[in-house]
Amino acid sequence: MDMMKKALGLGLGMYVLTREKVEEVVQELIKKGKLAEDEGESLIDDLVKRGQAEKEEIDKKISQIVRDTVEKLNLATKDDIEELKREIEKTKEQA
Repeated sequence: MDMMKKALGLGLGMYVLTREKVEEVVQELIKKGKLAEDEGESLIDDLVKRGQAEKEEIDKKISQIVRDTVEKLNLATKDDIEELKREIEKTKEQA
């Protein structure tokens, strides 16, 4: 079963696989006799969990890259813009 996990994890890009696609692949392995039925559900759960964990890790890395890039480019953030809007409104009220 470990070999199956590695094989599935390699070329398929685990973070993009849906549960349905994982189930489809596992069912095909069961039909071909390469995987026992009782191992199928466990493998599905494991692969989906791994895929979700990888997706979350990639999301975190992308978010950090975007934050770092915005900071390096010295771009205004949404919070910066909101603060400026508040200051403009305050100035208007005082005028």
